[in-house]
Amino acid sequence: MKDSSVRLLRVNIRNFKNVVCGDIAFINPSKKGYQASVLGLYGQNGSGKTALIDAVQLLRYVMCGESISLEFADYINVCAAHASLRYDFDLRIGEERYTVTYEFRIKKEQAIQETLPIGRDDGEQFTLTIFDEVLRCSQDGEGACEVVMDSRVEDCVAWMGNEFATDLTVAKKIALRSSMSLLFSGDFRSILRKGWAKGGISPELQLQAKIIERLTAYAACELFVLSTISLNVLSSNKLYSAAKPFRKNAPTMTLLPLIMNDSFPIYRQQIQFMMIIIKSMNIVLSQLVPGLELVVKELGPSVARNGDEEVRVQLMSRRDGRDIPFRYESEGIKKIISVLQLLIAVYNQESVTVAIDELDSGVFEYLLGEILKIISEKGRGQLIFTSHNLRPLETLDKGFVAFTTINPSNRYTRINGMKENQNLRDFYFRDIVLGGQDEPLYKPTNNAEIALAFREAWEAWGDGK
Repeated sequence: MKDSSVRLLRVNIRNFKNVVCGDIAFINPSKKGYQASVLGLYGQNGSGKTALIDAVQLLRYVMCGESISLEFADYINVCAAHASLRYDFDLRIGEERYTVTYEFRIKKEQAIQETLPIGRDDGEQFTLTIFDEVLRCSQDGEGACEVVMDSRVEDCVAWMGNEFATDLTVAKKIALRSSMSLLFSGDFRSILRKGWAKGGISPELQLQAKIIERLTAYAACELFVLSTISLNVLSSNKLYSAAKPFRKNAPTMTLLPLIMNDSFPIYRQQIQFMMIIIKSMNIVLSQLVPGLELVVKELGPSVARNGDEEVRVQLMSRRDGRDIPFRYESEGIKKIISVLQLLIAVYNQESVTVAIDELDSGVFEYLLGEILKIISEKGRGQLIFTSHNLRPLETLDKGFVAFTTINPSNRYTRINGMKENQNLRDFYFRDIVLGGQDEPLYKPTNNAEIALAFREAWEAWGDGK
């Protein structure tokens, strides 16, 4: 949507994976004049870092109107019947600015044949249900108001009138059987558009419809989540590309089939676009890894199944004028290449949000710290990442960093009591050893006990032979 932007402000998680309760804001509390929104999440292994990335991934699936994989049902905390998630957004459309809150719950239910998700025939007797969806929209300033839409059919009918009652009931049943959101489903959005065209919905509902459409576009074209698994796939397979859209309402980001470890076919008409992408990447790549350039080698024409002309190409690394297949590059170089276009987009686009799990994996720590410092101070978009490498703690403003605690009921926190001239990395180490925060950040280990465990494990292994 032209002249608009979306920014994720806060995520609240309850009973999701190992997070009984976790609340984290992405606003920099230092209130410095940064345009970018960066949040690096640090903490002990198994303390809820990946849970945050998974919560953002779930948001993307839900707001895209997609069916949610049953895998997410296994993310519900084992001690709870359901998980609850809430997301706050800052949304700008033209001169108007809104605060939007979207919340929902998920649960795993025993399924009967009639309620199994449409198209699924895997023998699984459970289904994932999204329920208690609520979308709140408020506007500050003159004429301030709050508009609330609930996914319950009776509330929707009250909003839209009895004329749409049957359509809403059908949409609700389809969403339930498909393990998807009602409010962001294609059927519900179609009903809203139909009511708008007929003039049958109120100005408040028109606002909600506009908000839903903008959030759907944000999830589909501007929100990108890379888990550890997807990063491993990307680093050996494909990479994201970003470009100014060639036509109105075209996606800002696309996934080009640029396979790193082998040759691959590409449509002849895509060659020029791919070259533009590679050229833009090389501008940054040459600064990150001096002397390295990414090039495309054409191996010859081929024909696709549909009869269109293709060209088989292979990615090559060029150093000192010599080309070698890109598959021989290190995993660290592949990692940088796989996320580079997303980082370029975050630097330049206000409404792009990228969430990356274990961003530091395979990347030289000094380089990682410098990249994050540049994006945080001069970028425009939003970057959320988890990391074990502590170098960014020395380069990022402390407002861009949060930590996990060992308390599942208060999983996320910010560092308190730190002076402006203190080093965040050193301060964090001190708090790990000595404590001092409202919630402990690390569950201590005993070196002597670890050494004993190594010895006993060897002896147990030998006894088992």
